[in-house]
Amino acid sequence: MKLSIIVPVYNASDFLARCLDSLVNQTLESDYEIVLVDDASTDNSYELCKAYQEKYPELIKVEQHAQNKKQGAARNTGLAVAKGEYIAFVDADDYVSLSMYEKLLTLAFQENADIVDSDYYQVSFTGEKEMNRSIAPELLSLEGAARKKQLIMSHGRMWTKIFKRSLLADNDIRFIEKLFYEDNEFLPIVMCYSERVVKVDEPLYFYMTNSESTSNSLNNYAHFDRLSTAKKMIENAKSRKIYDEYKEEFDYKFIELFYINTIIFCLTRFNPVETDKIREIRAYMKKEYPDYKKNQYFSKRKLSYGYILGSSVDVAPKATVSIYKLGKRIVLSKRVKILLKKRAR
Repeated sequence: MKLSIIVPVYNASDFLARCLDSLVNQTLESDYEIVLVDDASTDNSYELCKAYQEKYPELIKVEQHAQNKKQGAARNTGLAVAKGEYIAFVDADDYVSLSMYEKLLTLAFQENADIVDSDYYQVSFTGEKEMNRSIAPELLSLEGAARKKQLIMSHGRMWTKIFKRSLLADNDIRFIEKLFYEDNEFLPIVMCYSERVVKVDEPLYFYMTNSESTSNSLNNYAHFDRLSTAKKMIENAKSRKIYDEYKEEFDYKFIELFYINTIIFCLTRFNPVETDKIREIRAYMKKEYPDYKKNQYFSKRKLSYGYILGSSVDVAPKATVSIYKLGKRIVLSKRVKILLKKRAR
């Protein structure tokens, strides 16, 4: 068995068939399996999984959770039964190129790679596609510790990759369970143990912009799971004795995940803006990371949006929120004017 494709499934009946059709029709000549893990869906997702299993009994395995445990637990369940030499992870609302895994596996065996990456299309509600990079190719030309340092910070997307199963099993790498944003902790850790990372420089994965997904939802307090997963990333790195060697890189990733990105979510994913949560996050940073701006990577980004946003929140969280609201009104006003002009034509 060369490849196991693990698909967490939760209330995905509207788009699961599209995903599975892209997986069962792969151009792979070698043996592979698709492991579907239903995470206690309340719609007919499990029945749809079983129907595909009946149609493709040699290809599809179906596991089911009695209780909802989130994607991390579903991926762990899939890893426990997977037999492939390489592991892939696909989200049930996305789909892949029919040649994706043939291309990734071919390169994996040619290079004896621990991880093979690719790029992806972000697909809008209207079907418009935008190509996005996962890992920048120039990072993979680096050697040894220099490459690992960069990949801890810029590891790309999890579902654009395949991972050698022994890389995960031998180093006891698993996903955080019962929290969203579990890949925020997983990818920086797994990059520390990878010796050979290569890339198919081509978009092969189709990431659907789903308004009902956790990352795109509004007023959803699951967004703050990213605070817990960022803390667990640091805790895991310390317990594995790899934190000290890559302290600057892990700290930079923590600043990005815990502080900057979460503040952006507080501003853009909540109405009204989560001002109290911004203050809470700021207080934690002042206590635990008071000198975060001295981080060698973050300090080089003084003109970046993240650096400016962090500096603003450090000084005056309330003013930051007011400035954001004003900017939002200005942008909205411009959009209304443009729309009115178009209608007047």
